[in-house]
Amino acid sequence: MVSLRHAMCRCGKRPSFGAPGGKAVCCAKCKFLGMVDLRHAMCRCGKRPSCGVRGGKAVCCPTCKDPDMVDLIHAMCRCGKRPSFGVPGGKAVCCAKCQGPEMVDLRHATCRCCKIPSFGVPGGKAVCCATCKDPDMVYSLRHAMCRCGKRSSFGVPGGKAVCCATCKDPDMVYSLRHAMCRCGKRSSFGVQGGKSVCCSSCKDIGMVRVRR
Repeated sequence: MVSLRHAMCRCGKRPSFGAPGGKAVCCAKCKFLGMVDLRHAMCRCGKRPSCGVRGGKAVCCPTCKDPDMVDLIHAMCRCGKRPSFGVPGGKAVCCAKCQGPEMVDLRHATCRCCKIPSFGVPGGKAVCCATCKDPDMVYSLRHAMCRCGKRSSFGVPGGKAVCCATCKDPDMVYSLRHAMCRCGKRSSFGVQGGKSVCCSSCKDIGMVRVRR
């Protein structure tokens, strides 16, 4: 049976998207370019909201939320942070800082010993930590690797890190894995609460060390 009370998307699903100011005629999968979500209240930036004042409705995304807003959609840790840890087979209820002794990380893939994995077979995913890795596993599939198998830190200006210090070409710079100062050195200084943008030599007055 099909719904006779509601207009349906061409695929048969309930529509949520349509032209701004119009009616919902498509589902999320079938929507056309330029269509917006007409069924759900959106944040002012156009994203789906998840934050709002306690006891109210979600009106902002995490990026646009005001200081007094909290996440109303996702279950939170008692300290107010997003939880990642819980008992095996259960739900995530605590953050890393508040976790209990018997809790494990339920949101991220972990090694069999419960540590964060960095090793795996070439071309695969990281599944083991340094202690539990097999002899044929390489480091680190969580990061871009050089052709020699080492972790890459060098690349052409404006590009990605593709080589290690040994294999780098003469025109490559260090390190595209980190924000660089305008002089080409690794940045460590910036405004309080912001990102590092300058090295110790080029830093402006008022900048503090934000990266160790």
